[in-house]
Amino acid sequence: MKLIELVPRSLSEIRDQALALLKEFPLLDGVNIPDVVRLPHRSHEVALDLAANGILAVPHIRCIDRPLEDTVALAQRLFDGGVKHMLVVSGDRPKNGDSVHDVSPIDAIRRIKSEVPAMTVYAGIDPYRSNLKTEVAYIRAKQAAGVDGFFSQPFFDVRLAAFFEHLLNGAPLFIGISPVISEASKTYWETVNHVVFAPDFELTMDHNAMVAARLIQFADQRNQHVYLMPIKADPVVYLRAMLRHPQS
Repeated sequence: MKLIELVPRSLSEIRDQALALLKEFPLLDGVNIPDVVRLPHRSHEVALDLAANGILAVPHIRCIDRPLEDTVALAQRLFDGGVKHMLVVSGDRPKNGDSVHDVSPIDAIRRIKSEVPAMTVYAGIDPYRSNLKTEVAYIRAKQAAGVDGFFSQPFFDVRLAAFFEHLLNGAPLFIGISPVISEASKTYWETVNHVVFAPDFELTMDHNAMVAARLIQFADQRNQHVYLMPIKADPVVYLRAMLRHPQS
């Protein structure tokens, strides 16, 4: 499966954009939807709207935002509305002072898989966490809770993606792919997410398109999945550049 990540600024905008992208780029299977608290529409609202229009959507569901029972009820609502996949994340604390709930992805995964077993539940992987041993333990705990697969933070090198794919021993993995085409963006990934870029990494669309094509090729070879996260890049320009590389 190959997904494109789109930010839900309005229902009509994301619906039209998704339909246009899926039509122009047959390699895409659906849409990955981040949950941005400050925007007017939450990811589950967008996913239900897209599903009603025949578009496969994977919403991100923040555990911190609601009691566990409400997260389970939301999973059931999504499934009944035609949304068959969801990504459970911890969620950053809201800056507006809203109350938060002590619910972990492990708690949510266990309860959802118990009460809505047909829902496909994914969890996150952060390959750049400072302690690899801790991250692997967290992965194993999510697997023990019954998670169906994982979404990774973006990879910028096939070798690191291969390492983590090997750790999962065949479990479904959506390999994150994102272009970095400015010094400001590169600095952000390095300082906030602790990414270490390869010495030959170039801040050009062509180089990033080549990296994306190679990661997609790797995922296809391993019967795995990808999601493309253009962020500030035009998704049409990014996808067209990627398709010019033979690896794709």
